[in-house]
Amino acid sequence: KIDQEKWIPFVVDGGLQKDVNDIISSVDLDPLNWTRIVDLTNKEEQKTEQEEQQEDEKPKGHKKSVVVSDKTFVASDSLLVAIKMIKSILALSVSLPPHYLSNFEKMCLDLLRYFNSHAISSVSITVDGKLALASGKNLSILGESLDCLTEFVTLVQGFYQRFGDACKDFTPCSATVYNQLLQQFQSSSDKIYQSHAPPPPV
Repeated sequence: KIDQEKWIPFVVDGGLQKDVNDIISSVDLDPLNWTRIVDLTNKEEQKTEQEEQQEDEKPKGHKKSVVVSDKTFVASDSLLVAIKMIKSILALSVSLPPHYLSNFEKMCLDLLRYFNSHAISSVSITVDGKLALASGKNLSILGESLDCLTEFVTLVQGFYQRFGDACKDFTPCSATVYNQLLQQFQSSSDKIYQSHAPPPPV
């Protein structure tokens, strides 16, 4: 999907912003609707909630940004898909036995890492033997997507750290792993910024 991404602003539905808010709150507590995923005792209630969620997820207005805490980012289609995938992994982490936490944390880290590397490679070209960024795509929107996911690196770290404190059989990845991932995102952002910078004076 990233290889086909045009990096243009994309409409954000209400359900997606709610997912973002749930991810933010999950650093401190389990969102209630996540804990109900494996609750099979009240199907009628689940059906009602599912209908409400589908109603929330219908596009409303023309909002094309995602709000993470107090920061606003212009959304791309690939960014929204990535956020939905992260939410699904975190919701499964809450709902399934702690035995799977290490696998789910690795899934989140891999998703973030691969998004970063594939996004940059999708707009990279070679000019005179040097690597550069293609000018035919909206690099600003790509930059917004990467900056947004940088925020999610910290959220994912906080989420699994909370489980590490609560579950004796689970040890989350070290801060070094997350810091390295943040550095990769920073390096990509710097590369995009430099591609917009004016040439040095002669």
